[in-house]
Amino acid sequence: MDISQTDVVPSDEDPGLTFQSGYPKKCKEIETCVLYIDIRKSTDLNFEHYRPTLVRLYTAFVKSMIKGAEHFGGVIRNIVGDRVMVVFPSSNCIRMAMNTAALLNTISKYIINDKFKQNQIKCGIGVDYGKMLVAKVGQVKQDKERSAYKNLVWIGAPANVASKLTDLANSTRMVDGRKYAFSPILFSDRVKRGYDHIAAANHNLGKNWASEQKFVIFSFADLSAIYGCSLEYSEAMKKA
Repeated sequence: MDISQTDVVPSDEDPGLTFQSGYPKKCKEIETCVLYIDIRKSTDLNFEHYRPTLVRLYTAFVKSMIKGAEHFGGVIRNIVGDRVMVVFPSSNCIRMAMNTAALLNTISKYIINDKFKQNQIKCGIGVDYGKMLVAKVGQVKQDKERSAYKNLVWIGAPANVASKLTDLANSTRMVDGRKYAFSPILFSDRVKRGYDHIAAANHNLGKNWASEQKFVIFSFADLSAIYGCSLEYSEAMKKA
């Protein structure tokens, strides 16, 4: 396998990525932040609103999340229903991810939700940081369906942990017999360490911090306890 390092977020048109499963398959490795956002209880919305209403909601939601992510340098790398994946270039990725999280939360809470008078639109945001191996999967097609037959997979803890954090964010869960209400924005402890480094260097994170925004930091031990499985790197994985 041919693995090259990159600071730029790969796309499915990247010539440094190949479909071939044989040798050498070209992949890329990037160390950066991953952010997911999606709408809480979107299944319930399907039973409470007419389909044309939901079409307008999802259209407005995804378009506004794209514009918000791009404002701070993020790029969209997956959209599945109402879940959007944002990946950042390596340089200044923690600062960009934290500003983006604040902005997307503000958009969903004060702009999109304003159109739903019962305050039904609530979103969860999760962010993690680390190394990921990016590979192209699918099959080469030449017909009009070709775009549906290819995708990128993001292999490594950051994408998985960020997704788990998104599932928890802005929700209530029973943990060890107690009920917890989780913040709309959840960061891993790896993001927190990066933030502390930025703050120590007196860098300005931007002016997008609304006073009511609370950022909750989760460790791997916290997540492992909630999901009943270990999300830590094993020694074997570190050596692989």
